[in-house]
Amino acid sequence: MSVKINEIYNEDCNVLMDRMDPNSVDLIVTDPPFGIDFKPDLRLYNRKQENVLRGYAEVPQADYFQFSLDWIGRAKRVLKDDTGSMYIISGTTNLLDILLALKQHDLKIINHIIWHYNFGIYTKNKYVTSHYHILYVAKEASSIRLNTFSRFDEGQTQLGYADRQDVWFIKREFWKNCIKNSTNLPRELVQKMIEYSSHEGDLVFDPFAGSGQVPFVASELGRNYLASELMTDVYEFAKQRVDLEEYFIRTIV
Repeated sequence: MSVKINEIYNEDCNVLMDRMDPNSVDLIVTDPPFGIDFKPDLRLYNRKQENVLRGYAEVPQADYFQFSLDWIGRAKRVLKDDTGSMYIISGTTNLLDILLALKQHDLKIINHIIWHYNFGIYTKNKYVTSHYHILYVAKEASSIRLNTFSRFDEGQTQLGYADRQDVWFIKREFWKNCIKNSTNLPRELVQKMIEYSSHEGDLVFDPFAGSGQVPFVASELGRNYLASELMTDVYEFAKQRVDLEEYFIRTIV
């Protein structure tokens, strides 16, 4: 590996992936920028804005296909040929661009998972949006690693079956009276993907680290990690959380 593992890097993910060894990553879990002119200071979920980090590297919607093509191509390069797999979390707006980029790079879609969350955004003229898409993909679908009994043993057949269905009901997390990123994946969601699709000692990578949820949970579960985050304030927040093993941060030092 030409970069140091168990590190979060404050740089563009494409630059980092160009420095990484090919076929070196066991699992990628990532939530790319929305491409919807997202504003980090939106007053959502009654949160105190003074606790919300301002950094957010948005991508213009007109550029989203090329953006997806660039990072997904590099992700394919660093992903292991046989057992490697990747979860991409996306809203509906730019899902087609991601799907077309995956097709152009000949990545196989294993599952199209729906993550249903609580408290969708209120709407007047359309149905309330209360889900995200999670694309589970790989270079070779036939040899990917799916740890069937990693969360429920063979004596819990019904629980395991329900847990492995492709609609996931997982609540958002609301961090009270502490610093938070403008967007954040729930710990339970990240844990589920990592447990099913990697083993202890594997390398888990997140090109768009945000608050550092993926490296944080990967480390908790005994995996190695790599991550990149372009915005300096968010990078410092993520690095502090992971380095100090503190899930909630009151002050960035």
